[in-house]
Amino acid sequence: MEGLVEHNYATHAFLVASRVLECSCICTNCRQPSNHFKEMSNEFHMSAEEVLKACNLWGFLPYPARGYASFLPAAYTALPQTQDTISKSSDVEDCLGRNVLIRFVDYLDEETACSRVRQFVDSNNATACDEANDRTRAAINHQDILGRSILHPLHFAAAVNFISICEILVHDYMQPVNLTHKFGFTPANYANGKRFNKVAQFLYLSALASTNKLHTAVEKGDLAEAQYALNLGADPNSKYGNTHSALEKVICRHDLLLLQTLGDCPRTLFDLRSDDSLTPLLKAVDQGFTKGVEYLVQCKSMNINAMSAEGHTPLWLSILRGNTAIARILLGRHDVDVNGYDAAARLTPLMKAALIPQPEIIDLLLSRKDMNVNALDHDGRTALHVAAGLGYAEVLERFLKRADVDIHVRTRQGQTAVEIARVRNHLDVVRMLEVWTTQKEDERRLELVLSL
Repeated sequence: MEGLVEHNYATHAFLVASRVLECSCICTNCRQPSNHFKEMSNEFHMSAEEVLKACNLWGFLPYPARGYASFLPAAYTALPQTQDTISKSSDVEDCLGRNVLIRFVDYLDEETACSRVRQFVDSNNATACDEANDRTRAAINHQDILGRSILHPLHFAAAVNFISICEILVHDYMQPVNLTHKFGFTPANYANGKRFNKVAQFLYLSALASTNKLHTAVEKGDLAEAQYALNLGADPNSKYGNTHSALEKVICRHDLLLLQTLGDCPRTLFDLRSDDSLTPLLKAVDQGFTKGVEYLVQCKSMNINAMSAEGHTPLWLSILRGNTAIARILLGRHDVDVNGYDAAARLTPLMKAALIPQPEIIDLLLSRKDMNVNALDHDGRTALHVAAGLGYAEVLERFLKRADVDIHVRTRQGQTAVEIARVRNHLDVVRMLEVWTTQKEDERRLELVLSL
């Protein structure tokens, strides 16, 4: 009980301090704390610092308070200096989990912050292959105990118009220009929102340069260069003056490793359509990229039933292309729509497979329990009518194995499947259907007798 009281008191103290901060007790020009707020923050630290460092307070804090905490300047959160912290200043975190680099960008003016960042970088003697570089990169990508990437220094630098720091972070330490935090904003969103035109233009040109590198890497099939470009913030969805995006190019090249590399990038949009209105999955099906389809259907954000401009789903398109392997992959997903109509002809996948015909794909479709074998097209025909009218005895034989097939369904013209076959002189089909009908009637009579 005593521990709970301490938690509640610390929560209250922290919330009050955060609310005061919200009321602009910080000088907006230099971002330094006022003397009044320093006095208040001392009491706040006495009650809350220990809980904050242990990270146990956050489960009790209201969400707004967590948000306000992100903007507490380092003067309120700095931990006492010890011999250990002095010797490892670049790794030290304050009680909010913010490291030295984040604090520099957070509350100092641009000239001082730029100098401190340079000093921080130079003190590590960072090169491309030593441990110091790894430590510096880790510090730049650091998140606080809230786990919020909004504390990424590039977001801060863009938000406060620190173009020099933006250049250091992007050019020297390959920071992703298009990095989004948990609320979906990039550094450019902050720069554009505050009309910091120079910062916005720098970020835009940096993004274009990295995207151009990505396109070049994809065209050469260079996996390492593609990953490097993505690390710089290249947009895999951008065309950058090309006819196709980098993602489309990878699919057309049938390059699985590059597709996986782009697919692992959080900026990749799997529902974005190309100029021919195809999603990446539709494009892979259209190109016959079997391995690519197998990878894409596993992506959580992929809509497996998205339609093309012609109203074709990936499953429908695989049947149209006669690709049994891809159809099998798609039908392996429980959420694939096996009864969906295309927009133009109003045919289900089963009707289309019967029309071509595609016996192996028909077997795959009929194996699905959710397949409606008696679905109707705009003329009132079932897949059975389609196969009977074309004289496809092999296809009909497969349909008749389904217990729920209805041979007596009539079209809008009032014809059954056997009547259509007879009119078109498909006598083998007529005999097959008549024999099947006779057998079913005999079975029903026998069941009736046995039930008496």
